[in-house]
Amino acid sequence: MATPGRGVDASVTGVPAGVHPVDEGVLRIPVPTPFAVGVVNVYLILGRVPTLVDVGPGGRRGREALEAGLAAAGLGWDDIAQVVITHTHADHMGLLRHWPGTRRPAVVGHRWGARHFRGGDDPERVRFFQGFVRSAGVPADVAGGLLQGLAALMAAEPAVPVARWLEDGDELTMGDDPWLVLHTPGHAQSQLCLYRERDGLLISSDHLLPTISSNALLEPAPLDERGRPLRPEPPRSLVDYRRSLRRVRPLPARRCLPGHGDPFGGHRELIERRLADMERRARQIRDALAARGGRSTLYRLAVDLFGSGDAGHLLLALSEVQGHVAWMESEGWVRCRPEPGGSGVLMVTAAGGAG
Repeated sequence: MATPGRGVDASVTGVPAGVHPVDEGVLRIPVPTPFAVGVVNVYLILGRVPTLVDVGPGGRRGREALEAGLAAAGLGWDDIAQVVITHTHADHMGLLRHWPGTRRPAVVGHRWGARHFRGGDDPERVRFFQGFVRSAGVPADVAGGLLQGLAALMAAEPAVPVARWLEDGDELTMGDDPWLVLHTPGHAQSQLCLYRERDGLLISSDHLLPTISSNALLEPAPLDERGRPLRPEPPRSLVDYRRSLRRVRPLPARRCLPGHGDPFGGHRELIERRLADMERRARQIRDALAARGGRSTLYRLAVDLFGSGDAGHLLLALSEVQGHVAWMESEGWVRCRPEPGGSGVLMVTAAGGAG
């Protein structure tokens, strides 16, 4: 077993570029991913309870990058006491499927992500996305590739026990400090931020990213570890996200550690920019609706705004449009109604337009 806390100045061969301390007791380990987003940040919290915040996607390159980052701190896989999953997306949790150490550390996450720890065995989620693709008006020849891509993402999910389900307001010891758990659904329903109150350090994960906006991704309603519903109302990803942004805005955060990109300050100004960006996107959707005579499917709006692209691109585009349309409907700007004839396709109409 390596000696915990030997230090990041240790001479280690093959340490990936960018591995360095980013704050007191916190090491950033950039891990490559096969996804368009590129590198994901894994944070190693050093101290009495050595903790990894996220683990990357797995695969040889991701595993080697994380192993080299641990070695830079004088640690090995079996020195990690716990893994905290900030949210249940493949680029942040995939490595849990095949943990490289001789024992898996305690896994911790938010209960709204429980259905993502079943190893992809979730027929109800498959049916949800099949229904969404149909209601969005995605052509059959395009829908097959999109659903295959979703199935591949589900297959990458780990089947691992979770030692502790976190709730908003919980206290979690990482390293030598207590961290406040903030449940910030939006980008993912399971999204967490972690706040070190003594000095204002915020692990913002994908809730706040410095250079790209966080897509509020479509998901079915969360279920607990026994398959029981966890929220009374259906998810509205962008409505949730806007609420979570406003929740974090008053924090006296000194510095933010994001899931992608470099650490940054000025989170309040960033939140204002993100909220303004949503307003601009809503105007674009209203303009696209007007160009189509005030009536369109989600699929046509997504293509109008973002182009067709591959299956992954289309899924993100549909999530972006669906999230905004649900928020716009809650504000009374648009309406969504099933197309006459029983096809199951939803039509988006401008407020006051033909149904």
